[in-house]
Amino acid sequence: METFNWKIRPDMTVESEPKVTSIKLGDGYEQRRPAGLNNHLAKYNVTVR
Repeated sequence: METFNWKIRPDMTVESEPKVTSIKLGDGYEQRRPAGLNNHLAKYNVTVR
């Protein structure tokens, strides 16, 4: 197995966006809950030198 010796810049950013399911109830309230087991979507922006 090859090993890559890439250097990653320290200005890496992470964006997270949870998946949520919402249900509107008849009395004006709204119920929200996580959508499924893997509901936390993370996006990594990395710059490699």
